[in-house]
Amino acid sequence: MTFDSLIVSLICCSTESIQLITYKLTIQDQMQIGEGVS
Repeated sequence: MTFDSLIVSLICCSTESIQLITYKLTIQDQMQIGEGVS
């Protein structure tokens, strides 16, 4: 494994985790909004 491929895999992993975190945050926001309305 070269240094370049290591960086690429790190970037891919970080972007995936960021997408997961934002996805979870939006779900929590929607749930809180739903609770506030009801």
